[in-house]
Amino acid sequence: MSLIARAQALARSARFTDAHAAVLLMCVFGLGWALVESVFGARMRQTYDLMQVVWMRYAVHLLIVFAIWGWRRPSRIWRTTRPVYHLLRSLLMLIMPVSFAWAFTHGAPLSFTWAVFWLSPVVVALLAMLWWGERPSAVTWGCLAAGLLGMLVLDLPVVPHSKLAIVAPLMMAASFSVYVVMTRSLREERLETNLFYTAIGVFVLLSLYVPGVWVTPSLHDVVMVAGIGGFGFVALLALDRAVHRAAISGATPAMYVQVAFTAVIGALSARHGLSLPMLAGTVIIVAACVVAWRFAGTSRLTGARSE
Repeated sequence: MSLIARAQALARSARFTDAHAAVLLMCVFGLGWALVESVFGARMRQTYDLMQVVWMRYAVHLLIVFAIWGWRRPSRIWRTTRPVYHLLRSLLMLIMPVSFAWAFTHGAPLSFTWAVFWLSPVVVALLAMLWWGERPSAVTWGCLAAGLLGMLVLDLPVVPHSKLAIVAPLMMAASFSVYVVMTRSLREERLETNLFYTAIGVFVLLSLYVPGVWVTPSLHDVVMVAGIGGFGFVALLALDRAVHRAAISGATPAMYVQVAFTAVIGALSARHGLSLPMLAGTVIIVAACVVAWRFAGTSRLTGARSE
């Protein structure tokens, strides 16, 4: 190979591609989610039913959608040829918190619930193979395995005795995984339409339930809810754009950065130093994300089949 050909090959390998963008956007998704849980959610001063918090979160989400896009042509937000598909996808975002509440009420330790839930990046990659014909590379599978290892190092789960407490986290993982793959199916839809339908199904259904458990939030908690809704909106926007830009599989290892961000933010908020397991788990996850990003443009991913 000539010197010029080698230089061109190096330039192509170093080029910032849509696959690289997808990995970075998935990291933004993870950071947004970590901020929602570890900064704003953890600082709520009153006790609320989880479904009220979810309802308020999506109320803020919808306000942001209308504030950005609705003042121009409101009808563009909800006009789509696939309303049923959108609403089914939205329902998955209700199943996830309901499953979490179910796991909690049946005695599932938080460590076990989240450990099972974080099988979801692997499930997403498997679904992408079946749904879209993607072929994740050996590097992707290695990074997913490293992400799982890092998660377990950060918080080794305690297995519950109740079978129901095992089923609920599995439902969480399945609902989120299917949501991600269905979002990939909607990449030809407008961004505002995707974000609107993500929230509206959950909001409408919970509007029937929330009046029975309503607790009026304090001014402090209103600010926290605004943070939950705002950063939750940014997280879902980043997830939507990540699966829009490239095949899903290559970005799945970056989902684990949420675990690392949550652990580090929690430790800093409590003014605790980073323990050795926390440091080790974080390093493993970050390393997996860096490797996934480095090889994002050179893997054997086929991308998605056209619909």
